Amino acid sequence: MLYIIIATVCGTSGVFLLKYANTTFDAPKLAFMFIGTSIACIFWAVKGFNSGIFRKTKGVNLALLIYLLACITSMVFSFNWVISFFGGYKQHGGVLSLLIYLAFFYLSANFINSQNIKIVFRFLIIFSILVCIYGILQFVNIATYDYLPMYGRVYSTLGQPVYFGCFLAMMIPIVLFEIVRTKSLYLYGVLSLLIFCIFIAKARSGLIATLFISIPLLFVYKGNWNFKIITLSIIIIILIAGVFINSETLRGINLYNRFTRSIDYSPRLELYITSLKAGITFPLFGIGQDIVRPHNIFLGHFAKLGIIGFLSFCYLGYCSVNSFLKINKTENHNLFYTLLGVCLVYLIFRQFNPAYIPITLLFSMFSGAIYGIKNSSNYCM
Repeated sequence: MLYIIIATVCGTSGVFLLKYANTTFDAPKLAFMFIGTSIACIFWAVKGFNSGIFRKTKGVNLALLIYLLACITSMVFSFNWVISFFGGYKQHGGVLSLLIYLAFFYLSANFINSQNIKIVFRFLIIFSILVCIYGILQFVNIATYDYLPMYGRVYSTLGQPVYFGCFLAMMIPIVLFEIVRTKSLYLYGVLSLLIFCIFIAKARSGLIATLFISIPLLFVYKGNWNFKIITLSIIIIILIAGVFINSETLRGINLYNRFTRSIDYSPRLELYITSLKAGITFPLFGIGQDIVRPHNIFLGHFAKLGIIGFLSFCYLGYCSVNSFLKINKTENHNLFYTLLGVCLVYLIFRQFNPAYIPITLLFSMFSGAIYGIKNSSNYCM
């Protein structure tokens, strides 16, 4: 079951490696995610759900149910229930995708533990190296299948540079954890590769997430301070070097430009205002999922799901934080904060960008893994 979970995550992110799988609407990615999750659920059902579906995720089950009901209600009263159910261009953020993410969350909570999480990390690190190499090939103009240059930016197998940057930033806490745990020297090269690819993707949100998560994470970690200082120095050196190698990336992190510069022919501030008006005009149930994309997770929920959906989302966030704080982190201190770091990278990214299939699936897996680790008594060696 664990390998089905890993294959689904990596396959959904890497399906662009196939020549004829690169489509505008990312249908192959959606299909791979749906098929992989369905196969895992079928195997789980055949086993009879021996461990129980909801036992390990106590504390968030009710909040997830309320949130799901709010999304379904919004879909019923939306402008276009078809889009609200199946989702729209690129995001596929409808109810169908939500059901898949929830299934994957519970799969991860029930089948990932403090011992086999090492296998998950190992495969993801290998996969991230391949994704980075594919992105570098695009950067040096060795054209790969149907690559369309985006203003000098690369996106590897993730379809858009911002999604590529988010994936890389989500991988950095995992590599940091493995550096502290194993002290393997090759991981420093992997860390450098990830940060370099964030710069060539010119992913501002990925860079912000790296700064806000990776450096504090090293101070939270328990372990050999020599290795932590070396790793911290490498991150700072690479980031400073990146300013000179690609100053355009940092020039984009300007509050005025970030919220007024044209994004898809519409300034970011205008998108925010439009979404706010949509939520005020249709206050109860919103206008439906995936119909408006304000590039902000909170405004998105208010516009798409209305006050009821927004409050259900806030309640889910409260229950998640409360549940995490109650976890006894003594045995797997570093591991818990690594998983939290990965999830926070995704949430930081969502403050500036819409959701996307592969990275949301990755977020679902690691948020579920937190509950799997919580119910595992073994120490991650």
